[in-house]
Formats: sequence, C-alpha cells, structure tokens
Amino acid sequence: LVTGGTGSFGYTVVKRLINCKVKEIRIFSRDEKKQDDMRKKFNNPKINFYIGDIRDYQSLYNALRGVDFVFHAAALKQVPSCEFFPMEAVKTNIIGTENLLNAALDCEVSKVICLSTDKAVYPINSMGLSKALMEKISIAKSRESKKTIIVDSASNGVRLDKFLKEKLNIPFSLLHKELRKKSIKVNNKKKLGSYRVKQDDIVDIFKEFKLIHKNKPSIKIPNILKRKIKSSVVFQSDDFIIINKWAGIPCQRGSKINLSIDDLLQFFNTKDSHPKLVHRLDKDTTGLLIIAKNSNSARYFHKILSNHKIKKTYYAIVEKKPKNREGILNDILPKNKKNVSAETKYQIIKKLTGEYFLLKLNPQSGRKHQIRQHCFMNGFPILGDKKYYIERNQIKFSNLFLHAGALEFIDMNNKKVKIETELPNHFRKYL
Repeated sequence: LVTGGTGSFGYTVVKRLINCKVKEIRIFSRDEKKQDDMRKKFNNPKINFYIGDIRDYQSLYNALRGVDFVFHAAALKQVPSCEFFPMEAVKTNIIGTENLLNAALDCEVSKVICLSTDKAVYPINSMGLSKALMEKISIAKSRESKKTIIVDSASNGVRLDKFLKEKLNIPFSLLHKELRKKSIKVNNKKKLGSYRVKQDDIVDIFKEFKLIHKNKPSIKIPNILKRKIKSSVVFQSDDFIIINKWAGIPCQRGSKINLSIDDLLQFFNTKDSHPKLVHRLDKDTTGLLIIAKNSNSARYFHKILSNHKIKKTYYAIVEKKPKNREGILNDILPKNKKNVSAETKYQIIKKLTGEYFLLKLNPQSGRKHQIRQHCFMNGFPILGDKKYYIERNQIKFSNLFLHAGALEFIDMNNKKVKIETELPNHFRKYL
C-alpha cells in the first residue's frame, strides 16, 4: 500500500512494482480525480484504489487489512502552506503518521517505510519540524512492534519459561533476561519465568525472536469432512467466521483424539488469514462456534469473552421439571481441586412428552461443563449426558441434547451481530 499514492512518488513506485511479482498494489489517497487519472493511465488489475485520509484511523485500518508492506508518502510538503497553516501540517504529518502506524500494528503489517525530507534535519520551518516529529514517532512506534501468542488449553498450567522455550529459539538465560527487561509480557504485565500460564493468556513479545511453529503430526482428512466444515459456515466477515458445529467432533486434539475442528480450520486458510478457535464446545454439544481469521480478531474476541460481552444462548432437553418456570442457577462448581462461582439463567420453553422439558439457558460465566453440571445438580439433567445423566427405563440416548443456538455481540467494527440456528435433528423427535 502507498499512502499519498497519486503523487509523484506513488507514480514512480507503481511503475517499478507493476512488473514485479507483487500480488496487489493499493493506492491510498483523498484525491478522487487523481485516482481516476491514475486508474486510466495504468489500467492494470493489480492496482486497487482506496479513498481515504490518513487523519482518519478507520479508513487506514480498512485499507491495510492483508497488506504486507507500506510506503508512507502522504504529507503536506509545501513549505509556504505549512507556514500559513501549521496546525494542518501537525494533523497530517504528525497525527496522520501516528494513525497509520497504529493501524499497521493492528493489521500486523510486516514493514512500514516512511518518507521524510532533508528539511527535517535542523528544521527551521513548520514543514521541517512536522516531518522531524514524524521521524521520531516512527522510531518510537518501531519499539512497540510485537508478536502475540495466545495460550491454548494444551499449555494450561505450564511454566512461562518452559512455554516460551518451546516457542522461541533462545536459551533459558536470555529468556529470563528478556522477562526481567519486560521485553515479554503476559496480559500486559511483567511475569517471572516461574509463572504458570493459563488458557487464553495473551503473551506479547516486544523483540524480534525467531518463532518456531511446531507442525502437528500430519493426518489424512476425509473429503466428506472437508465438505462438512465448509458447509457448516453460517456467517462470515473479514475478521471472523461462525460455524454450526455438529455432534461427535471435539474442538481440539487430545491424548486420545486425532481429529478435531482445529485440524479442519486449515481449509479456511488464505495467504493473509490463518483462522483460530476463539472458544470451545464439548465434543457432543452442537451449535455456534466463533473462529477468528487473524490474531487481531482473536485478541478482540478473547477480550470481550473475558468481559462477558458475548451473549450465548443454549437449548437443552432435560428430564424432570425445574422448580420455577425461570430462574438463576448459581451452584459452586469444582475446578482444579478448588471451588469456583458460576451462574446460569434458565427458562422453560416447552413441556414435551413424559417428564421431558425444553429449556433455554444463558451462561453468565464460562466454567467447564457449567450448564451440564448446573442442570444435574438441580435435579433436571440433560438427556444423553454420559457424564452427568443416569439413563432411566433402559432408554439409550446416542446424542447429547445440548445445543448452542444463538450468539449476540458487538464486532470489531462496532456492528451488532446476532446469529441463530435451528435445533438439530435429534431434538425434533421430542418437540
């Protein structure tokens, strides 16, 4: 992407790049007429044009998605103009550069090259002063460049130094030195090497280390599952995917699990997108599952999940009627030899045949097996729950009657998202 790309530098760099092995060249500027002239002059499908102003962060963010390199040429460059209107020079050359670099960091751009001027050396006018500060901002922002690793369930409870040793190609002595220097932080805080990482911890690395990506053992994935994962998509945006998970497949691999949703995400990979699971559903639970397309999106969803900003609605068929038509289940649940608080709102939707009832449930916290345990502990277990339900009258259930039926949240672009799915086939027999 070239900011101020319709200027003399933009024309020159496009002429050089257009014959190189570049997939796409993006021209970002606010001059519609010059963009139209440039479009007609080059007439090349490699070149795409974005109307926007570097004073506006959102327009930069939208244009920078998927970009690898940026040439930052947008600026007020005329000395007289900057002298008569110095605050305009500040807004474009200084604040505009800050906006660009923030957006580049958020979009994980590999490199940004900022164009300056000889007038930034011993500056005596507004133009030179503003460009000198642009250079200072660029240098300061380069220190903020970071890599982010989100701790998965398999690494839960592992020492931080051991976790990082597996990810980074550096010795323990240097690793501990960098932790002391705060070059590596966990959840934006300094941590010792003895700290035990927790699932969904965010580890930020503020220094260039070689990241080691360990390949999972290769497995052959049947074609039917390739088609199934793609047909399970119910919603997709530039930042995330929502799928309707089917029963019988876990979200992640384990000691006795060789194939999972996590393995199937490779079929959503693109050059610029490597999807990641945001949360999980139990192996036999069906329903909606959020998948982030990039690290920035994953961080956003982990943040709103931890702040309980995603409304999740589940449906379950239970045996026995709850005491009240609606209420709150707040039994203490066991976790790692400790007791933790948990809260689930419920409502009876419908009485079914016999002693079965259809419930709507909204977990207010995110504990393991929370809904299943709460229903069991309050005397109305979920049908087909092999862990918490004792089958009566010799009736065998091959499915778990728990379905994640709706999600509601505000996305990264401040838009309200509400997705609902129908109940799965095994529910319909009892409705």
